[in-house]
Amino acid sequence: MGRKWKAVLAAAALVVVLGGAYFLYGFLSDKYGPAAIPETEYEAAPDFTVYDADGNPVKLSDFLGKPVVVNLWASWCGPCKQEMPLFQELYEEHGEEVEVLMVNLCAFGNDNVQDAKDLIAEEGYTFPVYFDTDGEAMVNYVGRGVPVSVFVDAGGGLAGYQPGALTEEIMELGLDRILPAENP
Repeated sequence: MGRKWKAVLAAAALVVVLGGAYFLYGFLSDKYGPAAIPETEYEAAPDFTVYDADGNPVKLSDFLGKPVVVNLWASWCGPCKQEMPLFQELYEEHGEEVEVLMVNLCAFGNDNVQDAKDLIAEEGYTFPVYFDTDGEAMVNYVGRGVPVSVFVDAGGGLAGYQPGALTEEIMELGLDRILPAENP
């Protein structure tokens, strides 16, 4: 086979691979993109215990009666760091109405409490940070990777689950599901 035919076949193979990637990206974006927070039948959010900066245990169920946004993150995770300003803004604007649980995943050696504390201090974040040193939150909510965000209504129901980085659009969608509707 001549060089010309090899080049034509290589170009055709490249077109097939790129076309397949394009269609796969479109399919996965529709399934897991910004509108991915699922509408679910009522389901209680799985409880877990994490620890505050002083080592005191804190359970998700401790916040029953108040909507909660849980974010599971790691200090080495780029997308986790990119979305943290959204959580700082949420904490500053809605901290009275919504509990923000920023849960660092440090149970299995990929991260540690000090690295997480250093990152938070370095960036000047003021939201509360909790540490999943036992792996309970990770086992209950993390499937394939971080970050993961969970929206829990005041009754403890799972109102939304977003694997991957959060956008403002996804944050608003999740908040709409857990905050009481304002009366005009």
